[in-house]
Amino acid sequence: MPQGLVDDARFDAVFGDAFQDISIPQHLVTHEFNELVASRLKPGGVYVLNVVDALPTPRFMLSLAQTLNAAFRSVELWIDRDNVLPIEIRTTWIVLASDRETPSDTLEAEYGFGREWVRLPLDRMISAVGSDRLVFLTDDFAPVDRLLGPVPIWLAQQRPDRRPTTHRV
Repeated sequence: MPQGLVDDARFDAVFGDAFQDISIPQHLVTHEFNELVASRLKPGGVYVLNVVDALPTPRFMLSLAQTLNAAFRSVELWIDRDNVLPIEIRTTWIVLASDRETPSDTLEAEYGFGREWVRLPLDRMISAVGSDRLVFLTDDFAPVDRLLGPVPIWLAQQRPDRRPTTHRV
């Protein structure tokens, strides 16, 4: 992020959406990167991340949120109310990190598709999954692929056209 930026450039918002389905660049989710983002935000600025992870046990997303907590005063988890279905194994999460909380527990889309996003309590989510199952993500250790474990397996079952092909020689 700092390449090509003026040293004192500050932003109202930084969007982290470099993730492709289940492929997540590890260096963009570490404590070191989060501190860099936090240092570039204006007071009241927000770091917004779009994350796909498991619905019942989002170990990667919660590890990311726990890691963000070390660099930001407020970390919030948001989910589209319509995506909370018992048959889903993965969903899109929005993670907000800032120096202040969002003043509402719901957000409604004003443009495009009608959506309502609800905030889920981070501490209750961590308790439900178990803090011992989470990882503090650093430049030296960010096992994203292992934290996302069930999501690629489910995707392979849902999308046979995306399964790896094995050829015998």
